[in-house]
Amino acid sequence: MSILATRLRAAGLHVFALVLLTSPSWMGAGCSGGTDTDVSGPVDTGGPDSDCGGSATKCGDACVDLVNDLDHCGACANACPQTMICSIAQCDFTCNGGTDKCGSTCVNLSSNLKHCGACDVECAAGEVCSGGACALSCQAGLTECAGTCVNLLTDYQHCGDCEASCMAGEVCSAGSCQLTCQAGLTDCNGTCVSLQSSNQNCGACDNPCASGHICSSGSCQVTCQAGQTSCNDVCVNTGNDDQNCGACGNACLAGQLCSDGICAVSCQAGQTSCNGTCAALNDDNQNCGSCGNACSAGYLCTGGVCGLTCQSGLTDCGGACVNTESDLQHCGVCGQACGAGQVCSDGACVASCGAGLTDCSGSCVSTSNDPEHCGGCGAACAGSQICQAGACVDLQPTNDECTAAIAITLGSGTTMITGNTTGATDSAGSCSNGKDVQYSFTLGGHELVYVDSFGSGFDTMIGLSSSCVAAPTCNDDACSLTGSQLTAVLSAGTYFLHVDGNGGDSGNFTLRIQHIPVNGASGGTIPAGSFTLSGNTTDSTSSQQSCAAKGPDNWYSWVTCPSYGGGAFTASTCGAASYDTVLALRNGGGLGGGCNKDACGQQSNLSSSASAGAGIHVLYVDGAMNSAGAYTVTGTRP
Repeated sequence: MSILATRLRAAGLHVFALVLLTSPSWMGAGCSGGTDTDVSGPVDTGGPDSDCGGSATKCGDACVDLVNDLDHCGACANACPQTMICSIAQCDFTCNGGTDKCGSTCVNLSSNLKHCGACDVECAAGEVCSGGACALSCQAGLTECAGTCVNLLTDYQHCGDCEASCMAGEVCSAGSCQLTCQAGLTDCNGTCVSLQSSNQNCGACDNPCASGHICSSGSCQVTCQAGQTSCNDVCVNTGNDDQNCGACGNACLAGQLCSDGICAVSCQAGQTSCNGTCAALNDDNQNCGSCGNACSAGYLCTGGVCGLTCQSGLTDCGGACVNTESDLQHCGVCGQACGAGQVCSDGACVASCGAGLTDCSGSCVSTSNDPEHCGGCGAACAGSQICQAGACVDLQPTNDECTAAIAITLGSGTTMITGNTTGATDSAGSCSNGKDVQYSFTLGGHELVYVDSFGSGFDTMIGLSSSCVAAPTCNDDACSLTGSQLTAVLSAGTYFLHVDGNGGDSGNFTLRIQHIPVNGASGGTIPAGSFTLSGNTTDSTSSQQSCAAKGPDNWYSWVTCPSYGGGAFTASTCGAASYDTVLALRNGGGLGGGCNKDACGQQSNLSSSASAGAGIHVLYVDGAMNSAGAYTVTGTRP
């Protein structure tokens, strides 16, 4: 067993208390399983004995120094193994506390009478060992204790007094025994702890971590359940958290929701997001019943099902448009067939056709207005044409003129419009001499507007004007394609879109429209690859308030073609701004994007994505809580 000695020093008295502790098996056969066992040899008397000189202890019939005796190391009968030595009352492989090994004993060469200055150098009778040299008296600063010159300020066997020795694990400092901790541990109120991992002393003594936190690398951190991430000491699911979508601080913009870690368009009730466009699946011809399910020409989406839509004067009978006034199989009503030798005339089965009608294979038709027999039996008009005075003519759209423009409502993400210009006329002052149709839209604020006609069935030209009398701004053949592409920064108000054909061309077309709120003029175009942007928001106004950004902002943009692959986008103001910044990316199509604040102190570090395909992309440099100032943004864009 070993002893823990606690000393009280007062008025020159020294009291020793013994506390029984568990010892390793090699420290003797004194204890086993908590039960006392008889041992042979000397018995521990419990401390310095009056019959022994100095700090020696009587073990059996012998006076020994428990500090360095191999057979009685720290306690009587506590023998050290053959491969170890007794150093400062503990069995160890090396000498501690500034002592050196002489034979199998650890001694202080500066004060040991038998090993003074070096092993086996013994001082003569009447001499003392002082500072590693035999002398008649002790040097200044040293005290003679039982024939040995020691420094009472640092000697662990004579700490502060000749009869006061320090316990195992202590050192003598300024004449007082103190705890000494291993490397990497710190003494906190008498206990050696790791400030890197102690929940009660995290980073500093007496700095406990709160409930639900653990100490890691000297810092109290939140412990989150599986599937959650700690973001600013709050456990969140980055798969569906709108403020931390995909990563901490990556907030979704207004009108977006976080789904599977990606910010996507949030559609109104009754609508579904189809590739970044909000569509009503009940009546959308391009997404009828499900995304991407387009109705064929001549069919209309009703109740989520593509159904045949017949021209005026025709009736849908089992999926076929027929004239019940003249059809032999559907005479008067669907399914009512005329008998052999009869014809259908004015919706009735008769023996012969009436005046002004012609018998075409048993059907009495007017070849002056019947699209299946226009001008003669079997002369059918195209699906987009009607029969007038026996000739096939194109059906004129209702929005052929600017004054009859069809008003469209711009939703979040991409708004898609489809149509046909075949039956239209050429309006005066249009972009080309082709047939054109007109649309209008209204903005409630200052916005960047984007329009393209990629994927149309002919060589389109598109124009944008502020009124029906103003000359439009036109574009033709963008991105090395026959489709067109326009962008414009517009104030609040109503504007007109003109869909025209280059060189008189006409046919089916598709328009894609995107719009993003901005303030004033653009700060410039963001180039592909690495970029650096510098500016000041002090004199700017605010155009967006996502990610707690309410300050004035500057904005930068870039426009992409259908072949654009998209990818990772980064931007940072860390260490490069004079105020509390917010960075936000917004894609015109509604997919991807996000914002970030306080990623590095009061500055921002945004990691987001630019959506693929044609469209616009805007980066805002904003300020939190109305803050503004100078900044430099560095980043990369695909």
